[in-house]
Amino acid sequence: MTVFSPGALRNRLGVRSAVVLEGVPPRVDRKIRRMGTETSVGTDQLTGMLRVPRTPDGAVDSRALLVRIGRAAPAFIALWGLFWLTGRGIATQHLDVGIAVATAVPLWIAARAWRLPWWLHAGAASFPLSIAVIALAHADPTGTVRGAKLAYGAILFLAIAAWARTVRRRLVVGLLIAGLGLGAFALAWMTWMTVQPAPWNLMKGTLDWHNQFAIQMIFGVSAGIFIGVLGRGGWSIFAMVCAAVCGAGVVLSGSRYGFALACAVVAAALAAALVVTIRERRRGPVARWAAVLAGALILPVLLRSPLFFPGFAFGVDPFGTMTQRGGLDSSGATRLDWWRAAWEIGLDHSAVGSGLLTFAHQAVCHAAMPQWHPHNEWAYTWAEGGAVGLLPMLLLLAGVLALVVRSLRPLPGNVELRRDPARWGGLVALVAAVGHLVLEYDLYYTTLVGLISVTGGMAVAPVVRLSGRRASEVMAWCGLAVALAVVVGAVTLDPSFETWPWPVIDGYPQVCAR
Repeated sequence: MTVFSPGALRNRLGVRSAVVLEGVPPRVDRKIRRMGTETSVGTDQLTGMLRVPRTPDGAVDSRALLVRIGRAAPAFIALWGLFWLTGRGIATQHLDVGIAVATAVPLWIAARAWRLPWWLHAGAASFPLSIAVIALAHADPTGTVRGAKLAYGAILFLAIAAWARTVRRRLVVGLLIAGLGLGAFALAWMTWMTVQPAPWNLMKGTLDWHNQFAIQMIFGVSAGIFIGVLGRGGWSIFAMVCAAVCGAGVVLSGSRYGFALACAVVAAALAAALVVTIRERRRGPVARWAAVLAGALILPVLLRSPLFFPGFAFGVDPFGTMTQRGGLDSSGATRLDWWRAAWEIGLDHSAVGSGLLTFAHQAVCHAAMPQWHPHNEWAYTWAEGGAVGLLPMLLLLAGVLALVVRSLRPLPGNVELRRDPARWGGLVALVAAVGHLVLEYDLYYTTLVGLISVTGGMAVAPVVRLSGRRASEVMAWCGLAVALAVVVGAVTLDPSFETWPWPVIDGYPQVCAR
């Protein structure tokens, strides 16, 4: 029997070879190669995930089963919260935000999130804290519902970052995000077919607006296509189906910016597939990528055909909902006008802004069309929150940039891509979501806040080391206390919780009220 040193064994495993390791049983040899060679695939770790543990004599191991359920319960509850919010859609009632926060806290505790670095806790807590400071500075709790939603996102982000420390757990989260997109599409399709059914109508889903529905679908596209293209087995096929369906949802939404972001996500997946294909000399990843793309383009044609809309002419243009909406001139000019007004409002109130939910009243004083939000989250926080509100958003931008640089140094090869596909899907989804904030108001939607937090936690988990320092623990519990205090304050004091679906119940002002 030949004995290898650790270095020699690593060298042997690093070379693609059909030769069985000497002195190692074939079954063990295959398992070792699957874990550490160039053909190692992360989805292999899901094999037997749902299998019931049994004793040596074949009976159900009740104790092991209960332990497994107990360990999985906090994560299941937290991710169930996202499904709950997806069903509720645009609703901003007290119960919805309260339940969302309640689903995230158990995982924060079970994952011992206080082990994360103190600066990560400080950055997450700055989001709800900034809203509280702005409300206190203006002595008006109206609009602090935004702080409650951001508090939910902060808690969930830290919980996922602390819990998803293994490839297997990140794969579970990634598959659930892809499945969530599939479920959201099903709800949107049922509404699309029953409320003013017509093949050219924009698909909006439970979020009640096509642009936000598009970014919701992009989360499913990104998680699904990376797991599907870089994985293998039944779970990867499920991920591919989810990605194709969610891609069709982006097309049917008619969101042009959402479509552009989805194309960027698909291009990133193609780059990953090409790396694996070239290194392993296998065409499978590229073929899977092409299958997802074909499904995303064919499905809209079928869903808008006479098969579902009898009496309407058959059209083969899958992009009809985008090409029939006219030019971008008016939409772009209006947004630029709002951004200019937001900049001027922020300059007039540079410290703590003009106050929460005041942009609509302030915009008309700066010769802009009245609207509650300038369709840019950085412009919005600058106008209503000044430097206090803008700081967390700048931290978000810097953090995502640093995360991308850290994740891509050095550039991942086929081994890294294959081993942890959910991580890369989460990172790309996070970048797309932050990019969408440039033109939209996604942080109003609790569902989208949760999806941004989950994908952010997935992407951060592999690159952030756990810390046992006392400062981290103190900062963690202080941050959690601040987040929960903001939630309680918003639920009990903020009247805008009842202004559903939009936060300005009395309509937009037409005259400057200074």
